[in-house]
Amino acid sequence: MVVSAPTGSGKTVLMVLAMLRLFFSKDLKKDVKRTKAVYIAPIKALATEKLNEWVKAFTPHGIRVQSVTGDTEGEHDDHIHSILNSDVIVTTPEKFDSVTRRWREAVIATCVRDIGLVLIDEVHLLSEQRGTVLEALVSRMKTIRSAHQRTNAVASHLRFVAISATMTNARDIGAWLSAPPANIYSFAPSDRPVPLTLHVLPFEAKTTPFLFEKYLTYKIPNILIEYGKGKPALVFCQTRRATAQTATYIADNLSIASSIDDVPADVANRQLVECLRKGTAFHHAGLSPQERHFVEALFLERKILILCTTSTLALGVNLPARLVIVKGTTHFVNGKAEELSDGMVMQMAGRAGRAGLDEEGVAVILSSRGQERRLNLLSNATTLVESKLGEFNIEHVNAEIVLRTINNVEIVMEWFRTTYYWIRVHSNPEYYGYGKISQTELDEKLTSQAAQIVTSLVSVSCVTQEPNGDLKATMIGRSMARNYLSFSSVYVIDRYACANIGVEAALETICRCGEFRELRLRQGEKKQLNTYNRLLKFPLQQSGKPKNVSEYWHKVYVLIQCWIQEVHIDDWSIKNDQGRVVCLFPRLLRHFIECGDFKGHALMIVRGYEILRYVKHKMWDTGQLLRQFDGIGTVMSSSLGNIGVSTFEDVKRADVGRLEQVTGRAPPFGLTLKNQASSLPTYNVAFKRDVGIMVHKTFVGESPVASYLVAATETDKMVCFRKIPDQHKYIAEFPIPPEAVTLRVYIVNETWIGIDTHRSFQLRAFPTEEVVQGEEMSMPTTVPEAPEPTKEAAPVYQKESKSGMPAKKEPAKADARTKPKKPQPKKDTLELQEVHLKMLQSLAKGTSPARQLPPPSCRYQLPIASEYAASEQERSRKASSPLCDRSPSVSLSPARSSLSFGFADRTPPNLRTADTCPLLDDELDVSCQLSFVDVDSSDALSPVSGEASQPLDLLDGLDIDTDPLPLPPPQTTAALAQPAAPRPCSTPGANPFKRRKFNLGLPDGTSALSMSAAPPAAPVPEARPASNI
Repeated sequence: MVVSAPTGSGKTVLMVLAMLRLFFSKDLKKDVKRTKAVYIAPIKALATEKLNEWVKAFTPHGIRVQSVTGDTEGEHDDHIHSILNSDVIVTTPEKFDSVTRRWREAVIATCVRDIGLVLIDEVHLLSEQRGTVLEALVSRMKTIRSAHQRTNAVASHLRFVAISATMTNARDIGAWLSAPPANIYSFAPSDRPVPLTLHVLPFEAKTTPFLFEKYLTYKIPNILIEYGKGKPALVFCQTRRATAQTATYIADNLSIASSIDDVPADVANRQLVECLRKGTAFHHAGLSPQERHFVEALFLERKILILCTTSTLALGVNLPARLVIVKGTTHFVNGKAEELSDGMVMQMAGRAGRAGLDEEGVAVILSSRGQERRLNLLSNATTLVESKLGEFNIEHVNAEIVLRTINNVEIVMEWFRTTYYWIRVHSNPEYYGYGKISQTELDEKLTSQAAQIVTSLVSVSCVTQEPNGDLKATMIGRSMARNYLSFSSVYVIDRYACANIGVEAALETICRCGEFRELRLRQGEKKQLNTYNRLLKFPLQQSGKPKNVSEYWHKVYVLIQCWIQEVHIDDWSIKNDQGRVVCLFPRLLRHFIECGDFKGHALMIVRGYEILRYVKHKMWDTGQLLRQFDGIGTVMSSSLGNIGVSTFEDVKRADVGRLEQVTGRAPPFGLTLKNQASSLPTYNVAFKRDVGIMVHKTFVGESPVASYLVAATETDKMVCFRKIPDQHKYIAEFPIPPEAVTLRVYIVNETWIGIDTHRSFQLRAFPTEEVVQGEEMSMPTTVPEAPEPTKEAAPVYQKESKSGMPAKKEPAKADARTKPKKPQPKKDTLELQEVHLKMLQSLAKGTSPARQLPPPSCRYQLPIASEYAASEQERSRKASSPLCDRSPSVSLSPARSSLSFGFADRTPPNLRTADTCPLLDDELDVSCQLSFVDVDSSDALSPVSGEASQPLDLLDGLDIDTDPLPLPPPQTTAALAQPAAPRPCSTPGANPFKRRKFNLGLPDGTSALSMSAAPPAAPVPEARPASNI
């Protein structure tokens, strides 16, 4: 059924009767599955009004009414539950479209199959941009019902009821909805139960729309006096700021009998309070919900007679008035001035004169002289409802490809035939830019348009097209449909996303997305936003100085950081926009993460999860972490920080009574807090080439955290992205690119700040079975410069020379007698192993290895004689006993003055083994003690400081700083050829180098291994050219 009738003629009653017919022709017992009705309202305000009205009317009769509205991803499960447990579903086009996009899921399919009635209010919405959602939604509902009929699935008969006050082509709507001609009704404006008189007052246009709007403000008081007659009046303004200015001007220049002196405390807008005390008010989305509801109640009770509002109250919201003034027909869309459509003007005018309240209605339209003729025709005719799907169809085509409704370009054309766009483009091709052409030519152009849509989707990797023309959705396309994103947002993320992206760049990318284009940057907001910008962690900058807010995405960038940093915002209009930004951000971030997975950029995934947590908890990672616990706010977190409890580990170690004493909370608060902290996991990460990444997850009870393992090379090329199961030990196997030098490992989650783990592992150029502990990694915020590849031929090294330096061997010339050496079996003697060539080349150039590559760990069996020469005695010494294949070893890293413990096939040559190491199982968690003492206690530079010990996990290895061991500065190639001179010391005869002893002890107190690092001697090197170093 399609009904076009003037405002106030009872169209809502028709929808109620249709629902009663649906429900009371069925058994309403609770144990019987019922057919459902869906009411689709154009805006949330109208949906809320109908929800409250129908809950009161239907609940006593056993009919359950539920609302399905909202923007956030996390509400999906709640919405499904609401649909399953309701008879009437009150929703908006966008929300129900997002639900039906999942109709192939079993639960959603059941819900959609049970729908027997779809009620479409204000169907003329099809002629606006948002109407494309409604059009695609209805076409999908028809497709779903056809699919159920083809598969013989039991489904309710689907019926559509569409109503509107402003359309003349009701038969086109009926043809689209498959309504019989007998069920299409169209009534003229003269059939209104309350007559409407329309007046158009033209004025000379000013230089700018802003000046013209201000000029019209001065005309309002006289129009109220002439046409108002002391009855309620609505004044429609085109901006929020204009509503407040107009209401203030009327209050100051017109004597009004009614006034409100008793204003509740939750009405905080000072300008609104002043207007209420003078008998006027204003209403727009920038007010708080309490303020809007208070104003609406006053106007309905006739305590306020003049209300200035935006177009929100024009779409069906029941605030009747005798007089309606439309103050200007120009509004702003994305910063551009556009004329209001005829339908919107009539929607505003139709608010005048409601049945049972007024005998007549009066509408006064103030406009420029150029619009006078068009507006005078509105009283005699309504407008044609056209389709906007031709301009905004790419998102809906992608959604149908994801649903497998469309699988080639020919099916795109078949889908077009189910839309209202197809009906109107064949009825009025000139309106859609095709001119007067034949039907065959028109079909050819539409086919070309379908092919262009597919090409655009392929260009951003939403869809892949097989050689035979078949279309398949990719991860990007599925994410775009699931997160309900516009094509422009997907394009922006695809364009700006890159490897090694930082938090600031990730924020900027999200803020540029097309979802935020409707957040207009108003002129009066720029000063406040510029002030907020100076308070941010990542302010808008240009040449190192704060940059003024000048674009829509600048506003989004400032507002989301104000939310994270909890910057107080007084302006409710800005705060309302901030709330919308916060609702949209999670959906965009989830797509950002999936885009990183698709492109293979690990840091896109890491940054996405980081920003998700920042938005959720309203803090950066440097904030008060304990505020994430329920019941702990800023004050309590500061009190705990004053006693040294600021992290989750601090809470685990803290005394229960002390926690309760400081926070002032009664038991069992302290125990509950410790249990919550203990349930948060800590991660111990190790790497084994032939096994993979080993993650030890420590937590108590059931961990509430969903964690993910992300691994990448030094160029941010992702090699692994897995969800870590809720177990204590997890091993991830994956291939490692042969050219990789560094393996970055990130353990991330989307819930808690402060528990992520980042590690970096150095990879040798040859296979190894070592288990290596990663180094704590600082997260890059910008793209690091890649080291320049060396152009030198790789040197070949033999065993060390008599001087303790590794002798370089010239590359062998081509000779038939030269045969490659076969690999020698392992011997008991200590020999040099193959070394990392890039590290040695950097040493030969006289630069620190740390400047080009991450600091070496125990994976690099680096001949430290280059900078820390061992003595002749130590070089020629052999092992006192045979070493097992899995012997622990300790090596000295010259780049960091540190000692590294780990498993290695051989012990570095500058260490001597005192005892035989027992064979240890590297799969066991064996906690040992590694102690070190100064042997040369007579050294005046480093007095004996006693003995220190540190726990050691044999599975992961350990790095121990040994700063008292001095190292000479990096030397040039020529300098390395000379004897290393000892560092000058203050005490004559003192040895500047110390000899250290290392003892590895097992938990039972027995000694597993004892080693000592010998002090360097002053060897006399053999005379040889510097180029051989």
